[in-house]
Amino acid sequence: MILRTTANRNCEYQWGVHVAIFAKAAKLTPEQVAATRATGVDAALWTAEAASLIWAIDNLCSTGGMSDTVLARFETDWSPEQQLEILALCGTYHTVSFVANTARLPGEAFGATFPD
Repeated sequence: MILRTTANRNCEYQWGVHVAIFAKAAKLTPEQVAATRATGVDAALWTAEAASLIWAIDNLCSTGGMSDTVLARFETDWSPEQQLEILALCGTYHTVSFVANTARLPGEAFGATFPD
């Protein structure tokens, strides 16, 4: 969720830090990590729940809300408490991305860089 949000905001600093620190612990494959930067969702790389979360994040990032179809799936997959946490994290990482991008923070030495 954080990788997709920061990727959508083109924030290599935050994306790279989170890839370096959390991707392995989250058991993300290199293909999945790269896919967080891709346009659209390759459902073959993700569980159905993860793919629907990516669609939800993409909707939030592009429109500030969710389409009826995406919202219905979001509400099915996640409890109300989880929904609020996802929305809050997405908003938080929008803000963090705005700050990091505006400050033009250079990547951390240990951080990943966006795939080509």
